Amino acid sequence: MEEQLIDAHVHCFPDHLARRAVGSVAMATGAGGDGTLAGERSRQKEYGISKSVLLHMASRPDTMSAVNRFVLDCRGDGICALGSVHPFAPDALEMVERLHALGVPGVKFHTGHQKFDFDDDRCRPLYRRIGALGMATVVHCGSSVRSLDHWVWPEAVARVADCFQGAPLVCAHMGGGVLDKKQMALLCSLPVYVDTALMAERMSPEEFSRRVRQIGPSRVLFGTDAPWGRTGDAIRLIQGAELTGEERRAIFCGNARRVFRID
Repeated sequence: MEEQLIDAHVHCFPDHLARRAVGSVAMATGAGGDGTLAGERSRQKEYGISKSVLLHMASRPDTMSAVNRFVLDCRGDGICALGSVHPFAPDALEMVERLHALGVPGVKFHTGHQKFDFDDDRCRPLYRRIGALGMATVVHCGSSVRSLDHWVWPEAVARVADCFQGAPLVCAHMGGGVLDKKQMALLCSLPVYVDTALMAERMSPEEFSRRVRQIGPSRVLFGTDAPWGRTGDAIRLIQGAELTGEERRAIFCGNARRVFRID
């Protein structure tokens, strides 16, 4: 394809954990991939992906250090890796500072797996520090096949969006997937980005085009949720959307470059 590709929503795991991690949700999505860094590099070659933004998640405070060691090990040619901070870890603020000092451009939260509410007032100091450092934040939005509570919808994002002080905040899975009119209107009013992870599996091309137009192409990032999302379908969804060439390029790579400070 002509457009450069930056996949802003990718997951990789240490080799000894990858099979279990991928298998835990593969049945729900019907997609393949082994979840290793080597597997991701193979996918990059297959689809012409120039950069993958790896999203990691410390499910408990005691796993935070190990997860972020893996984050640092992943970085390299073609790989941009975000850190993970558990908001209730006693050294959460220190970890954010450390990640920033090491050049990690952002952090990922998955409230369902980490078992906290995104708009919990106890998280505000952490969000403020992330924002003050200018780091990007990606938060899983909508339902989750592995967690039945702590889901994030636009209402929760609205209550804490000011804490990030204008630093990039990405509402993954297009803010929660197929939203009703009220939720969609609220999402569009917020100073946030969204990514397209798993939208090829959930939306028709017509619905996707309508949603992109509502949110604004300058706030949409191409993402697949690899190794679970279907990469070819995700690319074709954007290629077939009612967009100009400039808007398509922004979604495929330009917006991610700005959000994650990718050269």
